[in-house]
Amino acid sequence: MNNDEMLKLILEKIGSLESGQQEMRTEMNSMRSEITGMRSEMNSMRADIEDLKEGQKAIRRDVARIDRKIDRLANDVGDTLAIITEATDRELDRLRNAK
Repeated sequence: MNNDEMLKLILEKIGSLESGQQEMRTEMNSMRSEITGMRSEMNSMRADIEDLKEGQKAIRRDVARIDRKIDRLANDVGDTLAIITEATDRELDRLRNAK
């Protein structure tokens, strides 16, 4: 192989390498763009999760408040039933004694 052929071969290889480097740069830029999109989606998902957590906290507070109201109402019903039972017992005793 003479010098001209060797030089031509070297220049072809260099051109091939430069072409390969450009393809790699293009692929890396494409991957960079995809990663940026994925980051954006993940940030959006993170924000959604935070919103859901806040919603769960609000629901837990509401449920606790409702539980307290039910407890108070149950106590009121129990007190009312005790009063009615005592009054009924007194009235039955009075009716029995009246015979």
